[in-house]
Amino acid sequence: MARLLLLATLAVLSTLAACNTDCYTKQGGTAVYSGTQSETSSGKTCQSWSAKTPNNHGFLSQNFDITNGAANLGYPQNYCRDPSSGSNPPMGTLWCYTADGEGWDTCTAHKCP
Repeated sequence: MARLLLLATLAVLSTLAACNTDCYTKQGGTAVYSGTQSETSSGKTCQSWSAKTPNNHGFLSQNFDITNGAANLGYPQNYCRDPSSGSNPPMGTLWCYTADGEGWDTCTAHKCP
């Protein structure tokens, strides 16, 4: 009985860990993701969020407090995120500016079950 309970607990913890890194959740209109995916669905490399070139943008480190999955982490390198809080296109999905300077593109990540 104790072994069965242990296995069930491990399965739940494994699922929760996957939700923190391999998939995203929704909080209001924001896609929340703390993973390290840095490539768009079309295979382009994401631009670092702290860089203002090649794509100039106005996102500050505090724009990432919610979408990082934890507050005060600052800029999330060049990882896919949703810093617009679901208020600007591409609303409520993971995306990034592309390092080739051609604007933004969506990222492919699964929604947590």
